[in-house]
Amino acid sequence: GIFPPLTAEQPLWVVVADFRIKYRRQLEYQREPVSVEMSIPKIGGASFTIAYSLTTGAADEEPRVTAESTMAMVASATGRPQRIDAQMRSRMKLWSGEARS
Repeated sequence: GIFPPLTAEQPLWVVVADFRIKYRRQLEYQREPVSVEMSIPKIGGASFTIAYSLTTGAADEEPRVTAESTMAMVASATGRPQRIDAQMRSRMKLWSGEARS
């Protein structure tokens, strides 16, 4: 995975700084699962953005729902922002291109 185990004992935490969601079209009840594509389109100094796109499957040309969450890296001891190190940044860049499922 991209991140170390997310436990209270870790020296670095990933917290949600912002979340935005857009309901673009109705997503009616269905028994089949929806598809969620995710990517990391923006990587900053101590934060990054995760983009989400929900469709009902291959027949959907446009997403039903899109969302973005801005995540911040913070030191667990102080709660202060921590820069994203080079190793984590390179792993995030693997997800920065075309959205993945």
